[in-house]
Amino acid sequence: MSYEADNKWMPILQKTAARYGISSHIGSIPVLHDDASGRLANRTYIIDPLGRIAARYDKMHLFDVDLATGESWRESNVYRGGDAPMLADFGPIGIMGLSICYDIRFPDL
Repeated sequence: MSYEADNKWMPILQKTAARYGISSHIGSIPVLHDDASGRLANRTYIIDPLGRIAARYDKMHLFDVDLATGESWRESNVYRGGDAPMLADFGPIGIMGLSICYDIRFPDL
Protein backbone atom coordinates (compact mmCIF):
# COMPACT_ATOMS: atom_id res chain seq x y z
CA MET A 1 0.00 0.00 0.00
CA SER A 2 1.19 3.52 -0.66
CA TYR A 3 0.41 7.11 0.15
CA GLU A 4 -1.70 9.10 -2.29
CA ALA A 5 1.37 10.97 -3.58
CA ASP A 6 3.00 7.65 -4.51
CA ASN A 7 0.03 6.31 -6.50
CA LYS A 8 1.36 5.59 -9.99
CA TRP A 9 -2.12 5.50 -11.55
CA MET A 10 -3.33 8.93 -10.52
CA PRO A 11 -1.12 10.90 -12.96
CA ILE A 12 -2.25 8.61 -15.78
CA LEU A 13 -5.92 9.14 -14.88
CA GLN A 14 -5.39 12.89 -14.59
CA LYS A 15 -3.66 13.11 -17.99
CA THR A 16 -6.45 11.06 -19.57
CA ALA A 17 -9.16 13.33 -18.12
CA ALA A 18 -7.30 16.41 -19.39
CA ARG A 19 -6.65 14.89 -22.80
CA TYR A 20 -10.33 14.18 -23.39
CA GLY A 21 -11.70 17.13 -21.38
CA ILE A 22 -13.76 14.92 -19.12
CA SER A 23 -14.53 14.71 -15.42
CA SER A 24 -13.91 11.38 -13.73
CA HIS A 25 -15.07 9.79 -10.51
CA ILE A 26 -12.31 7.40 -9.39
CA GLY A 27 -12.49 5.06 -6.44
CA SER A 28 -12.61 3.60 -4.05
CA ILE A 29 -8.85 3.33 -3.66
CA PRO A 30 -7.08 2.16 -0.49
CA VAL A 31 -4.27 4.57 0.41
CA LEU A 32 -2.18 4.89 3.53
CA HIS A 33 -3.71 7.54 5.75
CA ASP A 34 -1.62 10.66 6.31
CA ASP A 35 -1.81 10.29 10.10
CA ALA A 36 0.52 8.15 12.21
CA SER A 37 -2.02 5.35 12.77
CA GLY A 38 -0.66 3.15 9.98
CA ARG A 39 -4.24 2.50 8.87
CA LEU A 40 -5.67 3.00 5.39
CA ALA A 41 -8.18 5.46 4.01
CA ASN A 42 -10.82 4.18 1.59
CA ARG A 43 -10.71 7.17 -0.75
CA THR A 44 -12.58 8.33 -3.84
CA TYR A 45 -11.59 11.20 -6.15
CA ILE A 46 -13.16 13.60 -8.60
CA ILE A 47 -10.81 14.61 -11.41
CA ASP A 48 -11.89 17.68 -13.38
CA PRO A 49 -11.62 18.21 -17.17
CA LEU A 50 -8.26 19.96 -16.67
CA GLY A 51 -6.85 16.86 -14.96
CA ARG A 52 -6.83 18.34 -11.46
CA ILE A 53 -8.05 16.51 -8.39
CA ALA A 54 -11.17 18.54 -7.65
CA ALA A 55 -12.34 16.56 -4.62
CA ARG A 56 -11.30 13.77 -2.27
CA TYR A 57 -13.54 11.83 0.05
CA ASP A 58 -12.61 9.22 2.65
CA LYS A 59 -15.33 6.72 3.57
CA MET A 60 -16.79 7.89 6.88
CA HIS A 61 -18.87 4.92 8.04
CA LEU A 62 -16.79 1.81 8.62
CA PHE A 63 -18.41 -1.61 8.65
CA ASP A 64 -17.93 -3.16 12.10
CA VAL A 65 -20.32 -5.97 13.00
CA ASP A 66 -20.64 -8.93 15.36
CA LEU A 67 -22.82 -11.71 13.98
CA ALA A 68 -24.93 -14.13 16.02
CA THR A 69 -22.66 -16.93 14.76
CA GLY A 70 -19.74 -15.36 16.63
CA GLU A 71 -18.20 -14.09 13.42
CA SER A 72 -16.83 -10.55 13.70
CA TRP A 73 -15.89 -8.06 10.99
CA ARG A 74 -13.91 -4.94 11.89
CA GLU A 75 -13.15 -2.65 8.97
CA SER A 76 -11.87 -0.17 11.58
CA ASN A 77 -8.94 -2.49 12.35
CA VAL A 78 -7.43 -1.63 8.98
CA TYR A 79 -9.14 1.61 7.89
CA ARG A 80 -9.54 5.01 9.48
CA GLY A 81 -12.85 6.72 8.78
CA GLY A 82 -13.06 10.08 7.06
CA ASP A 83 -13.76 13.26 8.98
CA ALA A 84 -16.27 15.11 6.82
CA PRO A 85 -18.78 14.78 4.00
CA MET A 86 -17.79 16.09 0.58
CA LEU A 87 -19.72 17.79 -2.19
CA ALA A 88 -18.11 17.97 -5.61
CA ASP A 89 -18.93 20.13 -8.62
CA PHE A 90 -19.31 17.72 -11.51
CA GLY A 91 -19.66 20.38 -14.20
CA PRO A 92 -22.82 20.29 -16.29
CA ILE A 93 -24.20 17.36 -14.26
CA GLY A 94 -24.23 19.49 -11.12
CA ILE A 95 -23.20 19.06 -7.51
CA MET A 96 -22.65 15.49 -6.34
CA GLY A 97 -22.35 14.18 -2.77
CA LEU A 98 -19.65 11.56 -2.44
CA SER A 99 -20.02 8.30 -0.55
CA ILE A 100 -18.50 4.83 -0.55
CA CYS A 101 -20.18 1.48 0.04
CA TYR A 102 -21.60 1.27 3.58
CA ASP A 103 -21.95 5.08 3.70
CA ILE A 104 -25.14 4.65 1.67
CA ARG A 105 -26.89 3.32 4.77
CA PHE A 106 -26.64 6.71 6.46
CA PRO A 107 -29.21 9.06 4.90
CA ASP A 108 -27.91 12.04 6.89
CA LEU A 109 -24.73 11.86 4.80
